[in-house]
Parts: sequence; structure tokens; C-alpha cells
Amino acid sequence: MIKTSLNRCSEDLRYEMAKKIVFCGGSSMIKGLYDRMDKELSSLDFDYRMEFDWQRRYSAWVGGSMIGSLSTFQQLAIKNSEMSASEIIKKIL
Repeated sequence: MIKTSLNRCSEDLRYEMAKKIVFCGGSSMIKGLYDRMDKELSSLDFDYRMEFDWQRRYSAWVGGSMIGSLSTFQQLAIKNSEMSASEIIKKIL
């Protein structure tokens, strides 16, 4: 998917994007992922750079914590009483 996405970019943008590939989140901790991505991307005709966020194990928790601490969170939150699909859609729109 990374190679396909890069190849769909304009040529000048492709080179810049390939230098800034960032992996984050818990799924990026899968054993052997770095080696597999390096092997797959090595077939590219240009240089690339992969970065793995050092806090990726906790990034979802940190993001949720930040959203939860916003003063507007209570207005954004969906309560159990609003769990029907139509009520959720009304709230989002």
C-alpha cells in the first residue's frame, strides 16, 4: 500500500513523501514489521526513510486522554441514551 500510494503521487512529491514514512500506533509494534517494510520498500527506485514513533505503544491512550480533557468533550461525547444510529448521525451532523 505504501508503494502504491507513493507511485500515485507526482514524481517530485513522491521523493519527499518517501523520506518521511512514519509508523505509529500499537500495530506498528508487530514483530518483524520494520524488516518486512525495509525489504518491500528496497525495491523502490529512490531513497526512503522509515521512522517508528518511540511512544507508539501508548499513542491511542494519549490521544484519548487529550480529547477527554477538552472543555468541549461533554458536548462531543455520545451518551448511552443516544446509542441508536439515527441519534448518533443527528449529533454528528
